[in-house]
Amino acid sequence: RLVGVPAAHYAKSKGAVVTMIDKNTDEAVVKAATLGADIIILGVGKAQILRPDMVKSGVVVFDAGASEEGGVLVGDADPAVGEKAALFTPVPGGIGPLTVALLYRNLLELTVRQ
Repeated sequence: RLVGVPAAHYAKSKGAVVTMIDKNTDEAVVKAATLGADIIILGVGKAQILRPDMVKSGVVVFDAGASEEGGVLVGDADPAVGEKAALFTPVPGGIGPLTVALLYRNLLELTVRQ
């Protein structure tokens, strides 16, 4: 709801072909959907649902999903996906800090407007 649906609506409005999956989607379906993708936006919240064998070289992966695995924060993508990707946002350290920075920027802008 927080990442996937808004991202899908935006991509569709720009003419992209969008396939949505969720944490209950069968692994074979996930692989079929992601293997040919140029851009993958993750927000599932299922640890390492996306592995290197599920993506092509040069893919762009925005990982906005986060969950805990053994007490450690991990993303929806296996970090090894980054080795195949042209662009990869890791968890932790990728989209999260950018989101916080933009929230503070918006808060500052609203404060200045008052």
